[in-house]
Parts: sequence; C-alpha cells; structure tokens
Amino acid sequence: MGYSIIPTQTPESFDFSLIIKTKLSNLESSKQQLTEGLHQLLGNRPNVKVSIDSLKAYGTGDVTEVSFSVLEAQATGVTRKVPPTELYAFLNGPTIAPQLQSKHN
Repeated sequence: MGYSIIPTQTPESFDFSLIIKTKLSNLESSKQQLTEGLHQLLGNRPNVKVSIDSLKAYGTGDVTEVSFSVLEAQATGVTRKVPPTELYAFLNGPTIAPQLQSKHN
C-alpha cells in the first residue's frame, strides 16, 4: 500500500494507490467488482463513494497499480475527499489489512 507525494501539493490532493498481484487485463474487466470490494472494506457506508481513478501495469506487468479516491458526504451536506493519510491508516489497520491482502493479493 502506498500513496504518492508531490511536495507542492496539499495532502488532500495526493493519489492513493494499491499494488495488486493481478495482471492489468484481469482487473480491467472486473473494475466494478474491485470498486465494490474496496467500498465493502471501508464499511459499506452509504455516505462513502469509492472511485477508481486509474489502472496501470506495474513492474513487469504481473501486477497492477490501482489509483483510487474516496469521497465522504458529511452530515452537514459537505462532501470531502478523504486524505490518503487517513486511507493508509485505515487500510493498514489490524483488522482491514489482512482482509485486503486475502482479497486482492
């Protein structure tokens, strides 16, 4: 798991990427299933929306980099992009990380 950092940008504008041990061609056909799986890992909350921003072959092509963002609608009606630091902390947590590794490893 990781996120890219460009020093001139704010943390909210960073991209969050996962490296998944699946070829790009396999993920392209199951992009909706991947989106739903990530949404489920984030708790299936109705106020959260996962958006796959890009899929790219990574390294030798046996793995894929999945860049995505998460939008959260707050009770006040304001929608915010969840910062990558929060996504990283949540997805790297003791209960979520093993689920993520078993589903997308």
